[in-house]
Amino acid sequence: MTQKTDTTHPLLSLISDRERMESLASEFGTPLYLYDGDRLQQNVRRLDGAIAEHLADHLICYALKANSNPHLISLMKSAVPSLGADCSSPGELFIAKKVGIAPKRCIYTGNYESVDELKNALHYGAHLNLDDLTSYDRLKRIGLPHEISFRLNPGFGMGTFPAIVTGGKEAKFGIPKENIIAAYRKAQRDGITRFGLQCMPGSGNLEIAYFVEVMTTILETAKTIEDSLSLRFDYVSLGGGLGIPYGEDEAPVDIEEMFRRLALVFAQFYGSGGGAPRLLMEPGKYIVGDSGLLLSRVTGKKKGYKDFVGLDAGMNTFIRPALY
Repeated sequence: MTQKTDTTHPLLSLISDRERMESLASEFGTPLYLYDGDRLQQNVRRLDGAIAEHLADHLICYALKANSNPHLISLMKSAVPSLGADCSSPGELFIAKKVGIAPKRCIYTGNYESVDELKNALHYGAHLNLDDLTSYDRLKRIGLPHEISFRLNPGFGMGTFPAIVTGGKEAKFGIPKENIIAAYRKAQRDGITRFGLQCMPGSGNLEIAYFVEVMTTILETAKTIEDSLSLRFDYVSLGGGLGIPYGEDEAPVDIEEMFRRLALVFAQFYGSGGGAPRLLMEPGKYIVGDSGLLLSRVTGKKKGYKDFVGLDAGMNTFIRPALY
């Protein structure tokens, strides 16, 4: 169970600056999205440093679906120049290119992609991570890359609430663990020579034990595939999942301890002498979630069976409170 620690919001000093908030509201109007560039850069540097301390061969691929504002991504990239991108649409690939993230630093994970979407990702040169063999069959009609990755459904998942659990027997995402060797065998027979393996079974998690379980399953599966097909994985991707506290009874993930323990999992399967696949991470809200706020004005107060305060913002501008 995650223990409660300091629940002070990282932007408390900004939120408490009433004069500054009034000035911004007057200048730009409300509702207004505000981001703290320092916090954004601190978050990505902290994550990169924690991984590098224990797993030097790594790449952070920021999940553009969390926030695709190119100015914010440029700020992240200025803090960690090696930053990559996790993309799931042609538009996100376009933004990655605009901010100078090289194709070799992009991983593209679609879901029921059209032929045009696959063609776009293939020609862009991103690492292709396919959700299903039907995607592979559509890709094959266009052309095959030298490298391919498949998304693993490990048979379990966990998230803040059921709608963001993306692994397990009820989830639509990924290839079941029992079937995934067949996918790599097919790709290998078609002449593909380089491989990755990705798994993202849930979002918004704060428990280190969960990430250890997922990483153990990824590497256990990777070793099984490698031994069965005499291939080696260039990379494995622990896709997303890192949460941030939303409630007073929650604490941030201790990422230094998390990656110390994940490095032990790598050593368990690949030893400490090198030869392990590169680790890709695909964080989203962990980097951007607590660096922004929505500034709004009270538009009215209503007395009914309960008292209500109305704002000039709603789910069209900020869906997360309703979602969570």
